Amino acid sequence: MPVETPPTVPEELPIVATAALLLIQLPPEVPSVRVKLPPVQTDDPPEIEAGKGLTVTVAVLAQPPLTV
Repeated sequence: MPVETPPTVPEELPIVATAALLLIQLPPEVPSVRVKLPPVQTDDPPEIEAGKGLTVTVAVLAQPPLTV
């Protein structure tokens, strides 16, 4: 036989929200300024140091055994 289902309501009185000070949210006194500029193309390429010219790619083709 299953055990008796425990009560789901706490024995103490539940917590009730109380009235408090209202939070007043005001915008900042000075509005922020946004400047939109059109996109432009740069003339100078970025400075990139010379490398060895070698790229290595590694791929793992086996999956490890599944364990629980």
